[in-house]
Amino acid sequence: MQNRTRKTNKGRVISTLLAVVLAAGLLVALPQTAFADSRIVSIAQSDSINEIQTKIQNAIDTSPAGSTITVIGSRIWVDSPIGIELKNDVHVIWRATYSGDYRSVIFGNFVPSLLTVDGNGCFEVAEGADICGGLSLATINVIGDNKEILVTGGFVHSVGCYTILIDSSGTQLTVSGGTVENEYGFTLFSTQKGSSVAVKGGQVNGYGSGLVGDTGLRCSTIYANQVIVASGGKVVAAGSGDAVKAVQSLEARVVIDGGTVTSCSGAAVYSRHTLVLPGSIVEATTTGNAIKSVGRSSEVEISGGMVCARSGYALLVDDYGTATIKGGFVFAHGVIDPGHIYPYSDVITMFAGDPDISGNAVICAWNQRARGIFYNANSSLDLTSNPQTGRNRVTWNVIGGVSGISYAGSPGFYAVDGVWVSKSLR
Repeated sequence: MQNRTRKTNKGRVISTLLAVVLAAGLLVALPQTAFADSRIVSIAQSDSINEIQTKIQNAIDTSPAGSTITVIGSRIWVDSPIGIELKNDVHVIWRATYSGDYRSVIFGNFVPSLLTVDGNGCFEVAEGADICGGLSLATINVIGDNKEILVTGGFVHSVGCYTILIDSSGTQLTVSGGTVENEYGFTLFSTQKGSSVAVKGGQVNGYGSGLVGDTGLRCSTIYANQVIVASGGKVVAAGSGDAVKAVQSLEARVVIDGGTVTSCSGAAVYSRHTLVLPGSIVEATTTGNAIKSVGRSSEVEISGGMVCARSGYALLVDDYGTATIKGGFVFAHGVIDPGHIYPYSDVITMFAGDPDISGNAVICAWNQRARGIFYNANSSLDLTSNPQTGRNRVTWNVIGGVSGISYAGSPGFYAVDGVWVSKSLR
């Protein structure tokens, strides 16, 4: 009996040792990412700028591949730049308050960039973040190649030349939440090869007017080679600049895929190649053009949505570009005259040729005689449209107390300021 017990205990020991050996082998075989962790770095007003940079960089350097590092806390009146280098696909999530010192320029201490991001990985501005660049050249400056920059929430602001400057190739900048804005220059700037900007949520605002610093460029809310504004995303130029500008290369392209892009006296979209898809809104709300297409090989294709201008052209095609309109609602002030050599010239003006209009596209012009005019619902007084729409396919209407124009298509109604539409004549 005692001998049997010894054998049993011996068997158990061997089994245990074998399990330990197998487990150790398995640990060695597992990839490093299996041990990725999540760390929090807290910054405070009492921290020096060097201490903040050291805290964050040490966390990156000592974290396993694929780890997440979240930066929280608050530090304001920052008077010198910090830089972080991403490594091993580490994901840095910034939720802290961090703002530059507006007085630094007055004191002769110019800060080129409040926060510089280098290396390879992902940097995210998330809910709770409040990053203000003060008078620095850029609030966030991205250098190095092939990384992902996300804005999923929070607030990023600048009164300098750039709010987010992508000075690296192959970098993808995506805004899906929060607000990014600039009071003076460019809100998002990305012109390097292989880099792109996508606005899929949140709002990107620009308030600037005129030239930006010594760049020789006029301000715009987004200045990039490749831009997508998707459903839920909104881009606004509230100053005299363009909302989205993409002209830096022959491949420069803007796709409005259900998003909203508006401008005041600048163009809502200024590009070589523009595609407007159903559900999109592209609008110049005061004196600007909704879409300005430039370059000999430029192309505009509208398959849905609304492209509207209150004073300028809905579509201005410079040089020898082309315009194809397969659907949607295209609107501007003036008259559409089928008997004229250029029947759509008040709404769509082209350097050469005519627009190719087909499908369910509605081209509409309003011959505005006076502001504050009254119209009767279901009438087409002062409205003209392309012959394909048929008679009275564009009419005045009031929906939910808002006056505007009804048309055949989706969404089927365009609100117009300064008019009053009555359901019945009195």
